[in-house]
Amino acid sequence: MSSKADIGRFTAAGGGSSAKESLASKPELVHLLPALITSVAAVGLILARYQGSTLNVLREGSLTNLALISYIASSLLFGMYLIGREPLMRKMGMWAMGLAFTFNFAAWGVRWIEYIDHIKMQGDMSALWPTLPWTEKVNHTFPLSNLYDITLGLTTFLGLTSVIVGTRKKYDFLGSVTTPVAALFLTLAIFLGNNITTLQPILRSYWRPIHVGVAALSYGVCAVTFAVAILYLLKDNVKIERVALAISVVGLSTYLLIAGMFGNFSLFSGTFGMNIVMAGSMGEAPIRFSAARGDFMTVEFPFIGRMIQLVVLLFLGSTALYIKDAFIGEDAKLRSIANKLFTVAVLVQIVAVGLLYYQMKTASDLSLYVPDSQLPKMAALMNENEGHAHEHGEGQHNHAMATAEDAKQAIQRMSSNMKVSFASNPVVSSSFFVIIVGGLFFFLFKFRGDSIIKNLPALEVLDDLNYKLVSVCFPGFTLMLILGAVWANESWGTYWSWDPKETWGLITWIAYAAFLHTRFTHGWKGRRSAYFAILGFLFMLFTYLGVSYLLPGLHSYA
Repeated sequence: MSSKADIGRFTAAGGGSSAKESLASKPELVHLLPALITSVAAVGLILARYQGSTLNVLREGSLTNLALISYIASSLLFGMYLIGREPLMRKMGMWAMGLAFTFNFAAWGVRWIEYIDHIKMQGDMSALWPTLPWTEKVNHTFPLSNLYDITLGLTTFLGLTSVIVGTRKKYDFLGSVTTPVAALFLTLAIFLGNNITTLQPILRSYWRPIHVGVAALSYGVCAVTFAVAILYLLKDNVKIERVALAISVVGLSTYLLIAGMFGNFSLFSGTFGMNIVMAGSMGEAPIRFSAARGDFMTVEFPFIGRMIQLVVLLFLGSTALYIKDAFIGEDAKLRSIANKLFTVAVLVQIVAVGLLYYQMKTASDLSLYVPDSQLPKMAALMNENEGHAHEHGEGQHNHAMATAEDAKQAIQRMSSNMKVSFASNPVVSSSFFVIIVGGLFFFLFKFRGDSIIKNLPALEVLDDLNYKLVSVCFPGFTLMLILGAVWANESWGTYWSWDPKETWGLITWIAYAAFLHTRFTHGWKGRRSAYFAILGFLFMLFTYLGVSYLLPGLHSYA
C-alpha cells in the first residue's frame, strides 16, 4: 500500500509536472497562430482585389505604403518598449508588426494580379490568355522579375520570420531590430519604382519562380540573422562605437564610391546632384534618355552638396578615431571626440535630407538648377538623337552641331517634363535613411544601452536563435544555386558561367557554409558566429543589390 501511495504521490507531484513539461516541449500550434491569422488576412485582401475590387487601398502601391508605415510604427513602438519596458508598447509593436506583414504579403500578391492585367493588355494576349496552361501563366507573371519585385518578396519573408519567431515570449525582442530593417528595404523598393517589366522570352521558365522565390526567402531570413547577430555582439559587451564605425563606413562608401562613381558627388568641389527623370521632345527629334546607358541629367540644389561634403569629412574623422580606438589602443578621450563627430554628421545628414526634400517639392522650374557642367552632355545627346531621327526618316538632318547654348535652351523648353525625387537616385537615397536609422540606433544604445542590454535574453539564447536561422537560410542558398544552375542551362545552355551574380551568390553560400563548418568542426560559437552572420549578410546585400548596379552581367535584367 505504501508503495502505491508513493507512486500516487509521485504522479501527483513529479509525474504530473513531467507530463506537462512533455506537452510543453512539443511544438505548439499556438505559436503559429499569429502567422496563420496575418497570412489569412493577407490572402483575403488579395482575393478581394482578384474579384475586381477597385478600392485604391487594394492597389499594390497603396498596400506597400501601408506596410512601410506599419513597419515604421512597429519600430517606434518597440523602441519605446526598449526604453521604458512598458508591456503595452511591446504588444502594440507586435500588432503593428503583424499588420505590416499582412500589408506586405498582400502587396506582393496584388503585384501578381497587376502583372496578369498588364500581360493581358499586350497585343492579342487577352484572347490567348484563357488558352494558356497554368505553368505558362505563372512563367509570364510571377512577380519576381526585377529588383522591386525581389525586394517586396524579401521583406515579405523577413516579416513572416519576424511574426513566426518574434511573437514567442522567448524572442519578443526580435521585432525591435527586424522591423527597422524591413522598413529600410521597403523604402529602397519604393525608391526603385514599381514599374512592371516583361522578361525576355529566353528567361521564361518554370524554374524562374522557384529559383527566385527561394532566393527571396533566403534573403529575408538572412536579414533576420544579421539583426540577431548585432544584438548578440552588443549583449557580449562589444562597444556601441563599433556600430557607429560601421555606419560611418556606410556613409563614406555611399558618397565616395557609389555617388562619386556615378558623378553625383564630388568631395573636392562639394557638389551633389540628383538625377532628373524626364522624357521630352525637341521639335521633330525626340530626346531619348536611357538609364541603362547612363544618360542622366542632374540638378544641384543650394547647400546640399556642401552639407554632404561636411558629412563626409566628419565621417572621415570619426572613422579614423574609431579605428585607432579599436585596433591601435583604447583612448576614452579620442572615443568621446569620435562620438561627437559622428553625432554631428548624423544631425547634418538629417538636416540635408529634410532640406533636399523641401527643395525637390517646392522647385517650380528644375531647369534653373541644372548646372553648366551638364550642358555638354545634353548637347551630345541632342546630336546623337538628331542623327538617329535622320537615319529613320523622322526629320531633316541639320549639319550644325548643337552648342552649349542650344543645350541650355532645350533644357528650358523641357523643364515642364522634368521630375526629381528620392526615387531618382534609389540606392543613394536609401543610404540617406540607413545612415539616419543607424545613427538613431547608436543614440538609443549609447544613452539607454545598459538597461536595454540587461533585458535581452542570455547570450546562449541569441546564439542558438542565430544558428537556427542560419540553418534555414543556408539550405535556401544551396537550393538557390542549384535551381539557378538548372534554369541557366535551360535558358543560356550552360550551368555555370561565372556571371557576377552567380559568383557572389557562391561567395555568400561559402560564408554561411563557413558559419556551420566552424561550428560543427571547431566548436565556434558566440561572437565568432555572429561575425560570420554579419559577413554573410553583407555578401548577400552585395549579391542582391551591388552586383545589379556595379557589375554588369547576364543578370542585368533584374
